[in-house]
Amino acid sequence: MALVPYAPPGGSPLRVFASHVGLHDGVVALEDKLRNASLVLGAAREIEIKNEALVESLPELQSLVYDAEQVLDEIDYFRIRAEFDPDVEMLDETDGWMCDADVDMLDETEDGKHDDDKINGDMLLFGAEARVELDRCKILPQISEVSCCSLNQFTDDIRKALKLEELDNIALAKRGPENQRHLTTPYLTETKMYGRDHERDQIMVLLMGNARCDKNITVLPIVGNGGIGKTALAQYVCSDPRVEAYFDTMIWACVSLNFDVVKLTRQMLECVTGTDQGGNANLTLLQEMLKGELKGCKVLLVLDDIWDIKDNGEWTKLVSPLESNQEGNGNVILVTTRNHSVAKTVCTLEPIVLGGLKKEDFWECFKEYAFADVICNLRSLRISGIEDDGDILSGFGQCIHLRYLRATRQEYDKHNPWLERYDRHFPQELCRLYRLQFLNVGVDCYLSNLTKRFSNLVNLRHFICHEENHSELSEVSKLSSLQELRQFKVRKDAGFMSQLVNLLELDTLSIFGLENLETKKEATSARLLDRKHLRSLCLSWDAERMHDSPDMEMEVLEGLQPHEELKHLQISGYRSPSTPTWLGEASPLIHLRSLYLEDCKSLRSLPPFVHLKCLKKLHLSKICGAPEVSTHSLEEFVIEEVEELERWVIRDKMSLLASELHVLEIKEHDDQYNEKDNSLPALEELTIESCCIRGTPLAHMLSLLPSLVKLELRDCPGAADECVLLFPLGSLMSLKEMHVASCLDLSCGNNEGLRGLNSLEILRIGDCPKLMSSLMRDEIEKEGQIMSRNILLPLSLQELVLDGVAQKLLPLSSLTS
Repeated sequence: MALVPYAPPGGSPLRVFASHVGLHDGVVALEDKLRNASLVLGAAREIEIKNEALVESLPELQSLVYDAEQVLDEIDYFRIRAEFDPDVEMLDETDGWMCDADVDMLDETEDGKHDDDKINGDMLLFGAEARVELDRCKILPQISEVSCCSLNQFTDDIRKALKLEELDNIALAKRGPENQRHLTTPYLTETKMYGRDHERDQIMVLLMGNARCDKNITVLPIVGNGGIGKTALAQYVCSDPRVEAYFDTMIWACVSLNFDVVKLTRQMLECVTGTDQGGNANLTLLQEMLKGELKGCKVLLVLDDIWDIKDNGEWTKLVSPLESNQEGNGNVILVTTRNHSVAKTVCTLEPIVLGGLKKEDFWECFKEYAFADVICNLRSLRISGIEDDGDILSGFGQCIHLRYLRATRQEYDKHNPWLERYDRHFPQELCRLYRLQFLNVGVDCYLSNLTKRFSNLVNLRHFICHEENHSELSEVSKLSSLQELRQFKVRKDAGFMSQLVNLLELDTLSIFGLENLETKKEATSARLLDRKHLRSLCLSWDAERMHDSPDMEMEVLEGLQPHEELKHLQISGYRSPSTPTWLGEASPLIHLRSLYLEDCKSLRSLPPFVHLKCLKKLHLSKICGAPEVSTHSLEEFVIEEVEELERWVIRDKMSLLASELHVLEIKEHDDQYNEKDNSLPALEELTIESCCIRGTPLAHMLSLLPSLVKLELRDCPGAADECVLLFPLGSLMSLKEMHVASCLDLSCGNNEGLRGLNSLEILRIGDCPKLMSSLMRDEIEKEGQIMSRNILLPLSLQELVLDGVAQKLLPLSSLTS
């Protein structure tokens, strides 16, 4: 599908620009042809095609579509650049675009006049960097060639063929891979070899060292994955003057998929004689001729790219002329292959196995080739593991068609998401990538020099970086395609919130510093109610601010009403005692799935969640009031430092939360559990953190959780001598994972330890000395001596992690899984 956006005729910014530079008719024609071609390709994808010729034609049409998009992209690039560069002026509609400053900066000839050749060239010197200019005389023929000839004709032909195509089961006839293999020669195709000097020297020592020995023939394979550089290394060796001087004759044969002895022998003979060996000569005659040509010679034979040798006898036949050459002892065969089985079949020396380049060699190679002509047409590029990237990233400024750029230093680890922040210089050349839609430098990367020019990336949809960079985006209103703005810090500047007006595509928005807003009108100017694509919204006041204004904050929050399609809402630092009307009984947020209320210390009551029919996740933290929760649809409930609500949940009405509740977290609660028959039949995950534990109530509570899969106890102090972990007989049959950490007084009250948890697969215990001691059982003989110790764990256990264990554990003989 074409990536060029189409607008109504006459209204497209691209067409308006094309009119100014004398390209209107060509652009309109090209857009029309591109649309037709895209429709034809779309139709072809929907049907099964038997016609082999048609199947082979579709990629050609797709390639022409791509060429057309490239032409339009290039014109649109200059249109966008003209919008952001006020110094650019049209000098002449027939000659294209040029900047006055560009002409002034041109080198002068000795007589003080400008060099006309430089002015008429495709590239002008602008300061210290190359500046590409729109050449109308060059681009018009491109438009004409693509739209009027190739693209138009191909589209019509394929449209006709599709009409005749039957809708049957497809039987695509693919070209044989052998036909797609390229023949190789001993001559270097690259001027420099990166990172293979050690392997080259190693091969040369083996080749020339074994050529001196009494062996009649030596075979040295080079093994490695496709594209790793086996052929290039062999060429590198053959081109070395020391090798050329040492061997009398050098033969190169490209084998590829078909190991044909006759064909290869003829190829070897042609390499030696320099004449065509066509005709019907049989293998015996060819080998006699080859043997005669090699008589008395020291030979280096390179067999490049052997895929397979199905019959060892074929290999013996092929090399027999070299083995029988008694006067030329020390003949050497160098084989390149990606298959270790081939190397094992032919080798007389240990194979040279090629791996990837070292990091420093790779980057040298990358910097040499990455910015060749081909990369300028790339639309997607990913680079991982960048350390010193200043001169690398800056080179991508010429990739004007680039849509996707990922340049990260570290790979994201889901098990360790907290990556250490590091600073990186942002090359200003990247601000010319006007078509860029996705830029990922890593969530741990802070770009230290974002400037106003960053807002030139008007097509940018996703900007993944350290979240602080989002708050530093200058003129963010120009980034109208942006879908995530993870940190928008409000300032007391007039009209500051109106920067959000143009960001109609936002999916995720986090607004901080709302204490700087003083009126509902200021808040409403952001027009959050119009954000129909907004799915996640965070509204935050500074929790450390010196003064609270409850009435004003209530008005501000009223003005920040989101669209009804919102699914995730977080409010933090809010100091009014009441929630806004749009969270009340008539709340329009009928699609809201998760709600986070954090550090809203003045709230006296919670919204009537029962009206939020889709609400599945509720997180409440540091709320002084809120005596109860009214909802029946929750799947995840987290309570932290909400005293009245915790007492309501723990003591009285836990069963009223929801029969569908899957996750429950209770944190920072000083009271103790009481026994209540509060069953949560669907609960799968329970987390208790910084809460006082009493064994009997906790055991009773666990007995009412038949579906519990994961249990976490963290930093829980005990109550006198009652801090014990009890598991009622026959309970927790679904429990598969348990984490216990920093519970210093907790011990196990069961004589069998944890052996009764027959489904437990993962156990992690950290800094719980009494619990560890209670799980250890001594095996004592009659004399009273301790002969062995064992740990009371279930046989089903598959993963065990023990942290902060002072004593040395003896073998865990009871663990068999």
